[in-house]
Amino acid sequence: MSPPQSFQATQVDVECVRQLLVDRKDDPYVCERLTGNVLGPAPKFDRERFWYVLMGCLLTTQQKSTVGYPVDRFLSLSEFPLTLVHCRDKVEDVVEETLTKFGGIRMAPTIGHRAGVNHVWLEEDGWPRIERWFGRLALHRACAPHANHAKLEREAARFAEVRLEGIGPKQSRNLWQWLGLTRYETPLDSRVVGWINANLSVKVEKEQLGDQRYYECVMDYVQEVCRGAGVLPCMWDAAAFDNSDALGSQQGCGGNGHDQRDRPRTLELLQRTARRWPLLRGLRRAVDVPALSENGRRADAAAFQQTLDNSQGLRLAQPAGQRRGRVGVELSGVLRIRKLLIPGTATKAKKAPLPDPLYVYCTKIL
Repeated sequence: MSPPQSFQATQVDVECVRQLLVDRKDDPYVCERLTGNVLGPAPKFDRERFWYVLMGCLLTTQQKSTVGYPVDRFLSLSEFPLTLVHCRDKVEDVVEETLTKFGGIRMAPTIGHRAGVNHVWLEEDGWPRIERWFGRLALHRACAPHANHAKLEREAARFAEVRLEGIGPKQSRNLWQWLGLTRYETPLDSRVVGWINANLSVKVEKEQLGDQRYYECVMDYVQEVCRGAGVLPCMWDAAAFDNSDALGSQQGCGGNGHDQRDRPRTLELLQRTARRWPLLRGLRRAVDVPALSENGRRADAAAFQQTLDNSQGLRLAQPAGQRRGRVGVELSGVLRIRKLLIPGTATKAKKAPLPDPLYVYCTKIL
């Protein structure tokens, strides 16, 4: 077996992380992490709380948990429907049925199976072992942060990865951090990895993060950079996650990040279910569409007509390899039929391999 890759921290990396925390220190998510994982008393063990967080880890594996998405809405319910009391008899069936009925959440059978396996282990002899690890981490959490705490946190992550079904290197760290117990071992999800690759001097391969040795190698690098910057890794994690949409490259940080201010703006149009449409502003030569219901009017008729009359050359192209005949259909016609205005500055677009012709990727700007 080849040795794990080694990453070297640079001073530019250190300064970039330090600046990120300066820029994001007042963000609600960062402040919440400071309160939950750094300041205040250590949390006390509660089986229902642990089960909720464990279910959250299973639910957020390989699917988005962004605000407004099904997973986020499910976990934000005022009364969590998958408590230990509700799942006591037939955990796998109850979880699968509940998630399927809620709708929009993928892998319900897989999540149900993993929840069932974990519940059996917990009820047999797992709860005392979980509580012991919780107590050991809580002792460190009750003290001021110290770099030596990272060793125990890594051991706790390894334990969770081995003992809990469906929990890998990322979610094993997400589990303890979500419980408010850890500060040095953090979950490296796609948003955080995106920030690293866009701003720092290393290239993290997301596909390899399922390997424990590779994951720990990246964590060693992250902890080294954070130590040089004088910040806790859990605080960097919150700032990078919260800053993921900007990808940090517009802040002028060094590393392998590319300044995207001069890159063509790309607009991705996704199929949406019936709900209120967001208000999109700031695109050049675009009409600001108010957030009205899908069945209602989108904008003033005059604004629609003016935009459609000026939609010169805006077409939907055929997929690659199908160049004969007509290049595509007039987008303006589709807009008139659907009564939908797509804000943007695109002149041409490639048709995505989906049945709805409004699912397109705009690739050029005026």
